[in-house]
Amino acid sequence: MAQKPSYEHLVSAPHRWRRQLLLKGRRITVGQLVGQMRANDWDVDRTSSELELSREAVIEALDYASRYANLIAEEAAEEKRAVENATTAL
Repeated sequence: MAQKPSYEHLVSAPHRWRRQLLLKGRRITVGQLVGQMRANDWDVDRTSSELELSREAVIEALDYASRYANLIAEEAAEEKRAVENATTAL
């Protein structure tokens, strides 16, 4: 059985349905960070600079995102459904 990696810059936080890790000291999930990187076409150094994060934190987040891409995608879909449901309820 493969051992789960441990992360120095990522933490879990209690949430009703979200299970992916967040950046330590921030209220941003790994999926949100990676999404912001993609949307802005930022590399590790630019992300580190723009968001005032260490390079190591960004690299850890990218590692986590590659290992748990399915979880991040599932949670993004859940969040989209929640927004759509809230919008139709108005």
